[in-house]
Amino acid sequence: MPTRLPIMQYAYVVDDLDTAIGHWVEALGVGPFFVLRNVAVVGSLYRGKPVHTHHSVAMGQAGDAQIELIQVHSEPPHIYSDHLGVGGTGFHHVAVLADDFDATVAELSGQGLEIVQQHEYKGTRLCYFDTTRTLRYFLEVLENTEFLAGLLAKVRDAHPGWDGITDPIRPLI
Repeated sequence: MPTRLPIMQYAYVVDDLDTAIGHWVEALGVGPFFVLRNVAVVGSLYRGKPVHTHHSVAMGQAGDAQIELIQVHSEPPHIYSDHLGVGGTGFHHVAVLADDFDATVAELSGQGLEIVQQHEYKGTRLCYFDTTRTLRYFLEVLENTEFLAGLLAKVRDAHPGWDGITDPIRPLI
């Protein structure tokens, strides 16, 4: 039986973070967006080989789902250029939270899914599984840590009382 973890995030690779945020805010009322700029991820493994990625991210809430926008600043190879191509943009992955990260990763690997990229950020492990052949996007598994829970709560809790205008872009950390 496949893992049954609810999808909590839908992620898109974009050309320009601020422009993309503006589109999501204006067209759909998603937000406010919490931004973390110029994140350098070291110690990442991409298809088993060490890589360094550099990107900016923005997270905004849309009802029960979180929208993540990613602007890539580093050269390939990395997960963000994989199925979208170099400089490509569009829908990239869905994300799920795993209370038991090791068991979830083992279960998905046991189903024949390949880990494409993995790393740790501030004590939270994450990995991307290749589901592009069947779903046309990746599956990201995030370890449900206290640090991550705090970030997700910050994004989620800002949405219900937001007027759709005031401070659409805010610092994440």
